[in-house]
Amino acid sequence: MRSSPLLLIALVAALFSQQSASRTIWLAGDHHESMTLDSLYCAEISPTTPMACGTRPDDWTPAFDLSNIDLGVWNEDRVKDAVRYPDDPVSELRFSNPVGLVRWLWNVGIGCKRMGKDADIQTGLRCSTHYGNLQFMHAMSSDVRTDATQTKSKIMAWIDFSLAVLQNHPNADGILFIQDIHCNYWTGQKDNNGNPIADLMVPNGEDEFPCVVNKGSPWFVGSLFAFRCNVNIYSCDVDMTPQHVRSNALGAILHLIQDSYSQGHALRGNCCANVPDHALAAYECAPITQFNVYGPQDKGRHGAADDVPVAGESCAQNSGVLDPVVAGAQVFWLLKHGGVAEENIASIAGMLNTQVFRLSDTALPSGKGAGF
Repeated sequence: MRSSPLLLIALVAALFSQQSASRTIWLAGDHHESMTLDSLYCAEISPTTPMACGTRPDDWTPAFDLSNIDLGVWNEDRVKDAVRYPDDPVSELRFSNPVGLVRWLWNVGIGCKRMGKDADIQTGLRCSTHYGNLQFMHAMSSDVRTDATQTKSKIMAWIDFSLAVLQNHPNADGILFIQDIHCNYWTGQKDNNGNPIADLMVPNGEDEFPCVVNKGSPWFVGSLFAFRCNVNIYSCDVDMTPQHVRSNALGAILHLIQDSYSQGHALRGNCCANVPDHALAAYECAPITQFNVYGPQDKGRHGAADDVPVAGESCAQNSGVLDPVVAGAQVFWLLKHGGVAEENIASIAGMLNTQVFRLSDTALPSGKGAGF
């Protein structure tokens, strides 16, 4: 369907007005895309595992070759599609999808707010990732007074799952990981492995959604990264091509890294009481002192922290916590040079565990965060 210019202008204006409704969205800033491109450039020019990153030249054209893991060449468009996943998990935020834009605006601006922290996978990825119990995808807790170790365990479980999607190894029956049945996998994770996010993926057992769907195929493991909600209001298209699913899984990891350095998502260093709005976007390369909860926060302050990111003083020191651009560069570099072999994937997970999502020894239970 065609959209008039006036409608698109109205949509853009409305979406800008919703900046504070949740996370920073792509029409309000391309910070995730820019940081990911910085990481790509750093990985491309580094002869060894990157430990520091310089400034990306304005005339640099991204063409990072990940063909060794069947992800093709990552150009600017591929970066945008992948790293937006946690903000737009069902692919609605694009001018070519005006129905999706309206639906996203309604849900994130009004519908999801009504659900609040009760939003879960049964009410949809859009609401549950922004307001509900899947907020760990944004490095946040979904409820106050949650121990920091519990929130981190969910974050690391999501990273491990996303890395497994990236690997996409076949099971004993020769079925690729992303083509396994969602319900079978997560039920097994809950029953046998005590996975901290398994209950969230199958909240009401095998007899209800998403284990049972009204029409179409059951969810696959890769379905979480495959939805494209276009014209149909009640159902979504699914793109289960391995490159699309696995690229979104990588984008989810990169987005999660970057979100964890926004002080509105997770506090690091001595922040943010008495810090003026204009200085909230400064991030620190320091252990996490608290995971924040979006619901009780001042939304304007949260939006200010999600503005153009600037490295704080601690990032010039050897704190043991990586700069987010360096962390992303290491992910890209390790994948390009080591592929998806178990040892290399374990190295990526280990780096993220100890050098990105490291907790302070005095980490507080979750709350709105000092200054928010």
